[in-house]
Amino acid sequence: MQSEGTGATMSDQDDSSAPPPDVSPEDGATELLDEYQEAAIDYCADGMREAKLAGDDVAMYHWLRVTREVVRKLIAQREELGG
Repeated sequence: MQSEGTGATMSDQDDSSAPPPDVSPEDGATELLDEYQEAAIDYCADGMREAKLAGDDVAMYHWLRVTREVVRKLIAQREELGG
């Protein structure tokens, strides 16, 4: 029995007749960073929400510090990309 995959391999993507991507490498990196940013912020917000619901001040402080570090790193990455 065959699996139901697409059958595409990495060598299939090396087709020189394929059109170039619509997005520049810089725009692609920015898009990826935007997606990572949203996921990281959502993750921190979920942690804060859970700590607040539990009434755990130590956990809330931990998530505030994690959030601050995430934001600091995201800003640094954004500056690296020139935006």
